[in-house]
Amino acid sequence: MRSTAWIRWAPWTGTRRDLLRGAGALGAGLAAPAIAALLAEPVGLPVGLRRSGLVPRDDAARALGRRYLARRPGEATPAWLWQRLAGEPLEAGPPLAWSAADWRRRVVRAQREDRAAGRCLELDGWLVTVTEARLLALASWS
Repeated sequence: MRSTAWIRWAPWTGTRRDLLRGAGALGAGLAAPAIAALLAEPVGLPVGLRRSGLVPRDDAARALGRRYLARRPGEATPAWLWQRLAGEPLEAGPPLAWSAADWRRRVVRAQREDRAAGRCLELDGWLVTVTEARLLALASWS
């Protein structure tokens, strides 16, 4: 039989404060990637719209979005923009509960309607629909 004399249990010499600090540091370390991912998301958008991939995240899109907002300062809040993108209620229920697929369907439909009605504008040489311009404006908030 093998001896267990080599195993020695050292009594805890720290305080509860030390234990709480250690647990807090461990929790913060584990939560840091999730917090960073949340901070990288566009501000004030419904989850389905964030996950849809419709809001571009590159610097050029942000610059075009800022130019659009400079032309239309009344649209300069994320909530106003995504509510206009939602348009008329769909069978999916309220926009805050829409899935990414619901948002994609709505935006594609709105783009087609914009093109058919001639609701297009020029931003730095790009001809975009009003719906696309509002998506670019949302990108400027991220």
